[in-house]
Amino acid sequence: MVLSKPDIERYIKDRKLVIEPAPAHSRINQVSVDLRLGRKFTEMKKLPPHVPKVRVKRSLLESGESWDHTEGDSFDLLPGAFVLAQTLETVTMPPDLVGFVEGRSSWARVGIGIHMTAPKIDPGFSGTI
Repeated sequence: MVLSKPDIERYIKDRKLVIEPAPAHSRINQVSVDLRLGRKFTEMKKLPPHVPKVRVKRSLLESGESWDHTEGDSFDLLPGAFVLAQTLETVTMPPDLVGFVEGRSSWARVGIGIHMTAPKIDPGFSGTI
C-alpha cells in the first residue's frame, strides 16, 4: 500500500511519521514528500598524481583521513565529481511503514542523481537520509 497525500498528512499530524523540520504543505505531494538537500557534503580526497588507483577496503571507507567534509549553504559541484550529501530533514519512520528515496527527473537531466543501491528507509529508522 502506498500512502496518499491525506494519509501522509494524517501520519505527520498524528506524529506517526516525524519529519523535522516539518514539511510545508506544498512539499507534500500525491504520494510523496519532497525533502531538501542538507548543508553537509562529503567527497573522497583527491589521489596524489603518483598514485594511479586505490583498492577500496572497509578501513578506507571508515577513515576520516580519506574524506573531505564541507558544510555550508552552497556547494560547487564540479563536472565528474562524486559527492555524498544528506537531507536537511530528519525522518523518523513508524514501525509499520517503509519509505523509498527517489530522485527528481529535473535534477537528473542536469546530471545530479540519487544514490540508488539502498533506496529504502526501514521501519523504525530515525535520522537524515
